[in-house]
Amino acid sequence: MQAFAPHQLMRRRLFWSQPPPIGINDVPLEELIDIDEAGFGLGVCNRPQGKSLIGVRIRNPGLYGHFQKFTLILAVGSSGFVHAHFRPVAGTTAERFFLFISEVLQRLGGLNRRILMYDNLSSHFSDQTQTALDNSIHRSVA
Repeated sequence: MQAFAPHQLMRRRLFWSQPPPIGINDVPLEELIDIDEAGFGLGVCNRPQGKSLIGVRIRNPGLYGHFQKFTLILAVGSSGFVHAHFRPVAGTTAERFFLFISEVLQRLGGLNRRILMYDNLSSHFSDQTQTALDNSIHRSVA
């Protein structure tokens, strides 16, 4: 129930009622690009039918690695902009996020200002990422 804690409710109210960099009030929808990441992993895969007779153990490499982790970082804009990274690594580091943001900024160019929205994951706030945003016409809201 952390979402209903008083400080979280205040943050939500500020996000919707204040202009950037605190919120997104009076920002046209076509300027917003939402960025988020998700982790995926394959832990166990039970086959409906085995590779051998019952009672015989086989050690055979499969087409996938057990317990391999993947990370997806995705940027989506209402104007149809989509940029994605899907990598076989666990988690989002500051360096990976910086590389992702650099590619997004390069694709956006300098023609129209965009507001990049992302959550408060610590790897989103590296000096490199902030410098890249400061050197562009685009801004961020976290």
